[in-house]
Amino acid sequence: MVTVVAGQNADLGEIVFMENRVGPIAWEIGIPDRTAMEYKHGDHFNQWGLPYKFPQEFPNGIQYYIGKSDYSKDWNYCHVSVPGKGGKYQTIPWNIYFNLDQKPTGTSILRVSVAANSSTALSVSLNGGKNSAEVSNFKR
Repeated sequence: MVTVVAGQNADLGEIVFMENRVGPIAWEIGIPDRTAMEYKHGDHFNQWGLPYKFPQEFPNGIQYYIGKSDYSKDWNYCHVSVPGKGGKYQTIPWNIYFNLDQKPTGTSILRVSVAANSSTALSVSLNGGKNSAEVSNFKR
């Protein structure tokens, strides 16, 4: 029970969030602290023109190798659309490469957290297969 009194601070002590996991984790990235500080440019994300650097810094998009890549250098703070041919904006795929000791059995779950968006959609493909249906119009 917490009592909130106007003009006073309430000491809640230490609060520990325990995420409910449904199985073993093959891979995860990031720190669930509502920032992007750990990624490339995450400490100065509001710098004007920063998204326009993406094609030069990642000419082949994100190519992230689990156990080899460094997310502070090899993972951009956000996924941006960049100007393409004819001035139309295009998205650039992000590829994540990792090996599992063995193929999972039964049902597997892919969990993707989206921190923020603006007129975006997300689709996923595994091992170069067909893209999933797009998920769009994310709501908070």
